[in-house]
Amino acid sequence: MFCRRDTKERVGLVLFVALFTEKEGSAVSLDTFLARRMQGPQIGQAPTKGRIEGLELVGEYWLQSPDPKVVVIFTAESDAPILELSAEWEQDFDVTVVPASKVEDLM
Repeated sequence: MFCRRDTKERVGLVLFVALFTEKEGSAVSLDTFLARRMQGPQIGQAPTKGRIEGLELVGEYWLQSPDPKVVVIFTAESDAPILELSAEWEQDFDVTVVPASKVEDLM
């Protein structure tokens, strides 16, 4: 899944996990989250049914806790979709994005 990390080569798709933690004073219901999620990115674009260009969704989970409240697993080739994802939800969530690896890929 990953290319060699040679400075002259592109890395290719990298797996990431985004952890959405509710901001203090924020209470986002599942219905509100889903409605906004399906509306899609709002930064100068028409509704995209929840898609952010350059971000390939692997999984998305709503947890029964505020910390984190949502876990999103995705692949991306650059930081642009990661910045867009964080900006889209910054009003209600603190979003932490970390690179990840499947355990089987590390064996």
